[in-house]
Amino acid sequence: MTYKNRLTADAGPVAVAVSGGGGVLNAGGHAYGEATVLVSGRGGGLIAPYGGLRGFATVPLGPDAARDGPTVGGFGGLRVGTARAGVSAEVGVFRDPSASATATWSWSPR
Repeated sequence: MTYKNRLTADAGPVAVAVSGGGGVLNAGGHAYGEATVLVSGRGGGLIAPYGGLRGFATVPLGPDAARDGPTVGGFGGLRVGTARAGVSAEVGVFRDPSASATATWSWSPR
């Protein structure tokens, strides 16, 4: 479940919103939480650019559930359509440490 709240007035040139959410994943094996800051063009037309920053994480709910670090990154896209119906195409770049990593590699110059 997520909730989004717009922070700027409707008449401004850009819209800023924050979103937060959470839930349960993997048949109850993990809790999930996320936070997003979103900036978009004013809208009103058929095309509105947008982008933002997002972070999310899973927390194991049982002793056998895999552990994973938080994921953070940024995204951008275009929304095509009206306020009632539209399609969004989005591209993002995120840093996500592997939950299955079993070895740590390091290098030291000599």
